[in-house]
Amino acid sequence: MSGPQLSTHQSMRISTISRVIKVLQTGAASKSEILRSTQLSWGSCSSIINMLNERGILIKEKDGETSGRGRKTFTYSFNSKEYLLFGMEIRAKEILCSIINFGKQEIFRQTFPTREPIAVNNLSGYVSKAFINALLESSVKPEQILGISFAVAGGVDVKNLRWVYTPRIRGINNLNFRELIRILPEINYLHVEHDIHAQAASVINARSWDDDNYVFLHIGRGISMSIYNNGLLLGHRGFSGEIGHIPVPSCDMDEVKNVESAISVKGILAFINSHFSLNLTDLSALTPEIINNEEVIEHILKVLEYVLIVATNIIDPKTIIVGGPSIEPFYDILRDRIEETIRYKTWVGGPEDIKWYHNDDMFGAYGTILNASEMMISSYIEDHLI
Repeated sequence: MSGPQLSTHQSMRISTISRVIKVLQTGAASKSEILRSTQLSWGSCSSIINMLNERGILIKEKDGETSGRGRKTFTYSFNSKEYLLFGMEIRAKEILCSIINFGKQEIFRQTFPTREPIAVNNLSGYVSKAFINALLESSVKPEQILGISFAVAGGVDVKNLRWVYTPRIRGINNLNFRELIRILPEINYLHVEHDIHAQAASVINARSWDDDNYVFLHIGRGISMSIYNNGLLLGHRGFSGEIGHIPVPSCDMDEVKNVESAISVKGILAFINSHFSLNLTDLSALTPEIINNEEVIEHILKVLEYVLIVATNIIDPKTIIVGGPSIEPFYDILRDRIEETIRYKTWVGGPEDIKWYHNDDMFGAYGTILNASEMMISSYIEDHLI
């Protein structure tokens, strides 16, 4: 908007349009269903639906049934050719892409491996290539993308849209995403977040969970935590959730100094290689003998229990959601023992629920654009529909 402040009428208009869009996102399709869900007047509801249809945001279709007055009824769905939002997760050797419409329905997802490790000097080229390839493979035109959201590892300045630092990509030092997207066609809306929040959103959506108060813990190459209480807890600088860097009180390996170095993929492999005199480089090579070895299980349990007890007692979440590739081979053994310990050792019985997910449930590109979609849609309404 050009003015510094919205009028009461404009604010009410934004709220009303948003209500209609939200009930459409949750499955309402006909005008009567939308009317019941929004509790708006028939005139207001109908005019907004007609406006969204005329703009091309909604597609109108006959549903084959008739109303009580004998008229044909129509259903409305979100356009999957225009008014689209793009999500991208940047990893060390691949870029994940996802495209959704205003209904938060995913119309495309793909992972694009890079020919060499991503570094600051080739980042813009790989981002541009992934973006263009995603559009080509989905038959989407560049002008149909209204906004883009990036999910990245490390320190992220969400407010100023900067990638402060990451050990996984060489040369990242306060990278400005506004500068980065200049290589792309005109993008109206931009969002950047830590990849753990995107990963959490993608898992929760994949599992059709409806948790609104949780701690989400991902244990893989690194260890991160997302905290959600009717909204993400980002912290003062946007760095909240770096639980992998807290010290481990005691551990059998002298070189272990923090949680991440103990139970990340690299940490677990180091423990196993030391214990069995092996030289494994991938957890897929684990044998049943190793997976069921009590010393390996105790090593993981000791650190994982510590992390979960600290998170539970400090944050008091309703739900803990835990998973990741480094502990996935041990789920069958860990699950009951972890849950029993958390119930016993945390304050007043711990969380109501402990949920476990699989790494295949996770697709951060989809999660990040889900997280950014409400902000982008609201901004579009304010800029173009009132």
